[in-house]
Amino acid sequence: MPGATGSANRTELTRASTLPDNHTSGQRSADVELLDVLGLLWFGRWVLVRFVVLFAIAGVVLALALPNQYRSEAIFKPVVSDVGSLQGGGLLSQVGALAGLNLDLSGQDNAVLAVETIKSRPFLVGFARRRALVPLLMAATRWDPTADKVMLDTSIYDQRQQRWLRPPKPPRTSAPTDDEIYDRFRQILAVDHEAETGLVRVSITYYSPQLAQSWLSAMIADLNEGLRQREIGMRQRSIDYLTDRIKSNEISTLDDQLADLLKGEIRDHMLAEVRKEYALETVAAPNRPFMKSGPNRALIAAVGVVVGAIVGTFYLLLRHARRPYRERPKLVPVRWMRDKLAGIRSAR
Repeated sequence: MPGATGSANRTELTRASTLPDNHTSGQRSADVELLDVLGLLWFGRWVLVRFVVLFAIAGVVLALALPNQYRSEAIFKPVVSDVGSLQGGGLLSQVGALAGLNLDLSGQDNAVLAVETIKSRPFLVGFARRRALVPLLMAATRWDPTADKVMLDTSIYDQRQQRWLRPPKPPRTSAPTDDEIYDRFRQILAVDHEAETGLVRVSITYYSPQLAQSWLSAMIADLNEGLRQREIGMRQRSIDYLTDRIKSNEISTLDDQLADLLKGEIRDHMLAEVRKEYALETVAAPNRPFMKSGPNRALIAAVGVVVGAIVGTFYLLLRHARRPYRERPKLVPVRWMRDKLAGIRSAR
């Protein structure tokens, strides 16, 4: 079968000889398409410039229209205490010891409970309503530094009559709901627990630097007081229970153990009573910022320029594609670059 073998070899050689040509043709097609796009952008450069300038102006106007915001930040250290509620010790671990169980969780970090509490919905909504901050949260537009006053949107809230004016949209009422208050607070509140150092960083970003500082101070004070009062109530209930058990106890061997439990609960109750910074101890107090933290107006303007260039490019490509082939402009720079590229390839 020598003839068949020779024919197969010639076929393989023919295929191999066509591969470089196909590769070169594909590369030339890609180069031509890229040159076409560049030439189209060059031909419509003034249209592209108009888009860039238009979006740049829009970005600058938007950046100037946004009000300044200020961030107050504070650093806290979790309190390490023998008090049972935050650390899982106290009566629970001691009663477990009586039963031969190891329930001592005294090494647990206080920061977990404090951080989750300050980010929780009941705490934030309760703080806003208790301190009458809802209008300042939901209707504020900017801060007037001359009068040191937060300006409210009069179309949403009537400050004189203290009445909400926005139209109700069931199930949403005219007044802000708890969900809206919570979402707004989470936008301005940042809580970061550093695992390596154990420190807790809390910050509030708002239009008024003074209010940002005062809100942060009041929030931490309410957090410590709320956890402290909860601990005092728990200790008091434990003391009452143990006192009743000692009075009704008929087993003499348990008297000393119950007395020790009662002594520990009284000690924990005393510590909770006298410690004001119960969960978080201040390392760096909330500051009153004098430099704005946002918005980044230069970045907004730069984004406007980039978006304008992208939109202008798509506009030129779409306009070019929708035109009939004969009505498309002759891209002279593209033809010149194409001829130069073809001359370089032929010289190789």
